[in-house]
Amino acid sequence: MEKLVISPNSEPVIVSLSPEEADAETARKQELTAQANAIAYKESRISQYPSIGDQLDALYHAGVFPEEMAAQITAVKEANPKPE
Repeated sequence: MEKLVISPNSEPVIVSLSPEEADAETARKQELTAQANAIAYKESRISQYPSIGDQLDALYHAGVFPEEMAAQITAVKEANPKPE
């Protein structure tokens, strides 16, 4: 197995790896791929969820917030009415 590395003088160099180094490199790549796959769902979800503002507004209108939180939200909405 060969690997492209950057030398101290910033020149790319291809080096041959020993079998042990090749195994370690393969294991490292597999670990990085597993880590990337383990978090890939987050990006898919983020693009599909409604915005946090829309989620909170839905909770507010459903009456799910505690009274004092609902009062704070109502005060903000009244102080800053939506244009008609």
